[in-house]
Amino acid sequence: MRLKEYLEGSKAARPEYGFVDLHGHLIPAVDDGPRSLAEALELLRGAHRHSTRQAVATPHAFTSKWGLADPAEVVKAFTRFRRQLQARKSDPRYRFLDSMAISAGAENKVCPRFQRALQKRRVMTLNGSRYVLTEFHSYRDEGELDGALGVIWGAGLIPVLAHPERLVSRRRCRELFPRLARDGCLFQLNAPSLSGTFGPEARRNALHLLRHLPQSCLIASDGHRPRTRPLKLLDTWRNLSQEYSAQQVRNWMHLFPSRILLNQDLKEGRELDSLPQDFPQAASFP
Repeated sequence: MRLKEYLEGSKAARPEYGFVDLHGHLIPAVDDGPRSLAEALELLRGAHRHSTRQAVATPHAFTSKWGLADPAEVVKAFTRFRRQLQARKSDPRYRFLDSMAISAGAENKVCPRFQRALQKRRVMTLNGSRYVLTEFHSYRDEGELDGALGVIWGAGLIPVLAHPERLVSRRRCRELFPRLARDGCLFQLNAPSLSGTFGPEARRNALHLLRHLPQSCLIASDGHRPRTRPLKLLDTWRNLSQEYSAQQVRNWMHLFPSRILLNQDLKEGRELDSLPQDFPQAASFP
């Protein structure tokens, strides 16, 4: 029974809202995410079953392993994926797609290529907003970190740091991240980190950030594959709901990510200036 509930999602204890998942590797055969369209659909079906209603496809970009360095390639891959999903909406097997929205973005590896592309406005942001999902290799070199963040701020963008809890020591987390939060950085925490999947230090760091910097945090799945790294947030919501207020958990898993996709100020919901038209963008699904 427990296995069945894990795979299908228990009908007990569900939020009144749908989760908004800002970080997921959804597009088939472009990185270490799903290898086929069938696997991508299985990934999305599991997300829907566990109460996710909006997701962002964030393939790796500017990495040495995969070739999506040019945002035009990301737009092309997402557009193809969107058409494949659209073609299956009439199939009863994929009826869940009627109540899911999927937007385009990228998990941008911070490196010299990324910084050069950013200066040319050749970087994918989250749903065409001013928020850009960034992955740092480490947070050890503070000068290098500040230089890269300066380039992001200089382009008029707001950095959303991907899974920072996994990349620092406990001491570094407490020393560095309060300053970054004051500067305006946001922290996208991986749901599996909170359950200890990435080790005790990542879990301690994630919990520390939620407790001490709650207005700068949001939670996403960073899902990759249906069996090994699914897009499932429901268990995380249930666990956090036992420790934090309903409003706070809603902020992390619905309100804050929704405002990012709507290009709004995280705390007040104020509309931000539109992203310049020469930044690459892609229409969402449906």
